[in-house]
Amino acid sequence: MYIQSCPYYLQKVNALDELESEILKLGGSACVLLNTRFLVEVKLLINDCPVECIPFDEEITLAALNTLASTVLENELEVIVGIGGGKVLDCAKALAERLKLPCIVAPSSPSMDGATSALSIIYSESGEVEKILHLSNHPRLCLVDETLLLNAPPKLFKAGVCDALSSYIEGRDAYSSISAQVIAKACFDTLINESEAAYHACLNQTPHESFSHCIEAILYMSCFAFENTHESLTHALAHSFTQIPALKSLMHGESVGLALLIHLNLINDSILNQQVNRIYKLLSIPKSFTEAGIDLDNEQMKQLTHLTINNELSANYKGELDASILYKSIQSLI
Repeated sequence: MYIQSCPYYLQKVNALDELESEILKLGGSACVLLNTRFLVEVKLLINDCPVECIPFDEEITLAALNTLASTVLENELEVIVGIGGGKVLDCAKALAERLKLPCIVAPSSPSMDGATSALSIIYSESGEVEKILHLSNHPRLCLVDETLLLNAPPKLFKAGVCDALSSYIEGRDAYSSISAQVIAKACFDTLINESEAAYHACLNQTPHESFSHCIEAILYMSCFAFENTHESLTHALAHSFTQIPALKSLMHGESVGLALLIHLNLINDSILNQQVNRIYKLLSIPKSFTEAGIDLDNEQMKQLTHLTINNELSANYKGELDASILYKSIQSLI
């Protein structure tokens, strides 16, 4: 049995106020990758340690990593920090891995569950998933600022709910530790029971206990669950979405939301279907490609079927799966 997780997770109101002290615990200087909109705010938080703040609003590609690595080495920086969305965090983790430096991540939204993982997704210049890096270390710390996340657009919360719901459903067939099974189910139950109240907290930008619970479920519990069970058909589909032009504009969590419904169509579990569909209705999450504003033709559905069947994560799916069965399930979302 091998259990892995991020060693330190700090979630609270105004958690970013702790950023400088946490950097100083790990070294004396830092490279801070961040979405441009956070540049001024982060500079105001850091007074006593030298930092190089680098706006990063592009795809995480191998070329981008090479450029950033040169900057860190030239400036002899000792800690890598990522503040922003999933691609910024993935870039920070991959950069820290390459340079063998400690990493701090601070997600700016709850739109996906990979912040604390030892994974980074590398994209091609055209925006397709090119490679999934399995890193040797997790981020040393995940700093979760509830104030920042509460002010994020509500659609990002909905995307994160979809991503986190999938962890339990994909992991049910895995041979895993008791702790992984328990946390996966606790994550799922938390979202089923509390995501409606949490979503209204997002809409009103008002703190609420259910919002705090759901953020923990998305950013910590879900990641623990998928890293210690496995991803399967839902994420095989979601990664394949990036290679279909009509689907490339979707955020990862939005892709997972639609992919999860395709996955559920293949599972003979009416209770699970009812639970997930109820949450989609309460949060106004699209339940079809049409509702998501996407027009898929037969050729694109065939291409999506082929890409998914040949994606390595599909091998983890324990049910019956062939091109005909999968195509029909995809077609049911039109």
